[in-house]
Amino acid sequence: MASWLNIREDRKLDLLKIPPEFRVNGKAPIYIAKARIDSSLVPGYVRQRNPVASTGAVRAIPSPAANLLTSPDRDTSPNSSTKMSTIRWLNVREGRTLNTDIIDPEYFVNGEPPIVIARAWHGGHLLPGYVRLSNHVGYFVQRREVVKKTEFQLLLDGSLEWQEVGEGDPVPDNALKVGKTCREPLFLGKAFVNGEDLLGMVTGSVCSVATDRGVFETRTFSILVQVRR
Repeated sequence: MASWLNIREDRKLDLLKIPPEFRVNGKAPIYIAKARIDSSLVPGYVRQRNPVASTGAVRAIPSPAANLLTSPDRDTSPNSSTKMSTIRWLNVREGRTLNTDIIDPEYFVNGEPPIVIARAWHGGHLLPGYVRLSNHVGYFVQRREVVKKTEFQLLLDGSLEWQEVGEGDPVPDNALKVGKTCREPLFLGKAFVNGEDLLGMVTGSVCSVATDRGVFETRTFSILVQVRR
């Protein structure tokens, strides 16, 4: 008779305790799993790098930052309640060091730690952007100027996906409100900039991305949206 381990919401599995013989090309294995969805028990699997059951009913953007969280019950901030899934953020305080050694190597790009979705408070505004884990610096835009931060929030998880936005298209109704000003919500976009995918603030129909060379603006980008479980 098979035995099953119950994994509750928000429980994290310790990658470091996986014996080397179970790894494939140095990566954590996948596991046979089952989950209850709409009163049905659905078979599927779990990827250890991003503990979200893949049954076809739930879509999610893998977040490398999820591996940086050592305690799911401490130092996290949920988004405001929505009809979709709860979005969790990891608060990174000034001077806190993130251990990138525990991130799955699959996320690395050219041997460098990945960039991750982030947001940060600046001048009373909550700005969407990204963090380069290679130097622990966050990149954001305000008033068409680059803002760099070392205190920010990293996206941990949520049922999310990227949706392409053409020039002149309105912001989708299910776009995730990642940040805000005193007058309007702010969304997160993804654009190809200087040979890599970078993330930036979306207002109106423009995505503004902070780079070391200045602010890059585009009207053709993908926007982060929530999807139903």
